[in-house]
Amino acid sequence: MEKIKLTNNHGIEKEYDVIFEFTSRNDNKNYIVYTDYQKDKDNNLIVYSSIYENNMLHPVTGKEEIAYIDSMLESIENKAHTKYKIEEN
Repeated sequence: MEKIKLTNNHGIEKEYDVIFEFTSRNDNKNYIVYTDYQKDKDNNLIVYSSIYENNMLHPVTGKEEIAYIDSMLESIENKAHTKYKIEEN
């Protein structure tokens, strides 16, 4: 699995596994969905999503974008029988 390293606002670097990447047909933006395998209180895998452009990650903020990524995750959940929960990174 592809790995990425991200540095938070406190300068701490953390490694994540990329679950999938895709380009939206609607807005032609490149998205990446990734995880560090933490789980929430309901035992769902927490995943993060970002827009990537010019080797930079940007937050996903639009309601339509989030809904689109959620639908992609639901499709993967159905195939993998795994529950995911998107969190802000």
